Amino acid sequence: MTELLGQIVAAAEYLIVTGGYAGILLVMFAEALFPPIPSELFMPFSGYLAAQGHLNPLSVWLASAAGSLLGALVVYHIGRAAGDVFFRRFLRAYGRWFGIGEAQYDRVLRLFERCGEWMVLVGRMIPVVRGLISIPAGANRMPRLRFATFTFLGASVWSGLLTLAGYWLGEHWREVTALLQPLTGFIGAGLVVLAVALIVGLALRQRRRAAAVTVESLR
Repeated sequence: MTELLGQIVAAAEYLIVTGGYAGILLVMFAEALFPPIPSELFMPFSGYLAAQGHLNPLSVWLASAAGSLLGALVVYHIGRAAGDVFFRRFLRAYGRWFGIGEAQYDRVLRLFERCGEWMVLVGRMIPVVRGLISIPAGANRMPRLRFATFTFLGASVWSGLLTLAGYWLGEHWREVTALLQPLTGFIGAGLVVLAVALIVGLALRQRRRAAAVTVESLR
């Protein structure tokens, strides 16, 4: 798996060098379709190329966010058309080739059920989750416009941070990947906790407002 991952990253870097913004859009599109492809291992490289003057950082950011959105929309519509049952059968048959299994999907599904549609926004910054969250969003028929908006915002933040890190570090851009790999789990857990706290806070706030309106109407 490690050797395959190295080959994937090398291919992604080649596409970025030869294809420029189109290459960035393509690799981010592929990442949305195939969760094992890690943007944290090649997006800092795009930032490095921007720092060298080969690419425009704003265009890098837009191309990466657009690629993530397009790929996520494909997965969303698969989930919307085929549903949860079809995807589970697919994982049982072919999941090992993508480095994901039904257990991982179940964890993502529980996050979606717990946090609701906000998990689409937060999940774009969490490895594996960002590739799977589109399935329950589509299967549960999350409104397309809201899905696209949340996806683009979350992808913009994540790819923007990775691009900036590569831009600032310059030729030391690989240090970003060395730092992020051991921290990925902690970052993901922290974002999930933050999302849950935010959703609970909003729910309590709405409940207090509803109670205040009820009390006011009884006076």
